[in-house]
Parts: sequence; structure tokens; C-alpha cells
Amino acid sequence: MRPIVADDRALVPLEPHEVGPGWFLLRLALGTALFSIHVTTSFTVTVVHCDQSVMEGSLAGVAVARLVLLAITFATLAGALWITLSSLVTLRSLPREEDGGNGRSPFLASVSAVIGGVLVVYLAWALIVASTLPLC
Repeated sequence: MRPIVADDRALVPLEPHEVGPGWFLLRLALGTALFSIHVTTSFTVTVVHCDQSVMEGSLAGVAVARLVLLAITFATLAGALWITLSSLVTLRSLPREEDGGNGRSPFLASVSAVIGGVLVVYLAWALIVASTLPLC
């Protein structure tokens, strides 16, 4: 009886210049975590400031809650830019398709760059919201 799964001949081994699954999963997990942490923390700061009246006061004429939101957004933006730029650098350093390979590494680097880029766009929007709109 023949096995249902493919044998080792169907697997394409990683070449020394290719990125592994850990490289991609790190960027995917970090992007997801950064987005989740930013959304959760932003809503928490807003609720604490508006509903609980805990973060009152200002520093240099700017509300403390707004400064906290801006700090969180800039910190998250730094992580998103790292994801995007490191993925683009990796994509650029990979050998071209005509040099061999199956296109797996350029695909993973492209997807990682898109994930980081979407996060950068979201955080740019969040910076505009945090700096211009009323907090409550």
C-alpha cells in the first residue's frame, strides 16, 4: 500500500541563501503583537483618561494622555518600520529568480514587507488621530 503523504523527493530543501520559516514567523508574530498591543493600550489610555479621569494634567501645554498615546504610537511605529525595512533589505539581497530556487524566499520577504507596510500606514493614521482629534 502506498503512503498518502508525499515522500522526501517532493520537498524542496532550503538553500544557504534562503530565509527560513522562523525568519518569516518572527515578523508575522511581531507585526500581530505590535498591532494588538497598540490597539489595546490606546483604548485603555483613552478609557482611563475620559471615563475614569485618572490621567489629568498637562506637560508643556499638551495633555498627558495625548503624550502617552503619541509615545505608544511612535514606539510601535519603530517596530513596524523595522519589519518593513528588514524585509525589503532581505528581499533585495536574495538572488534573482533566474539564478535558481523556487521563489519561496522572495515571496516570504514580500509578504513580510507588506505586513509591515500596512502596519506603518495604520500607525501613520493613528499619529494623525492622536495628535489632532479630541481625546474624549
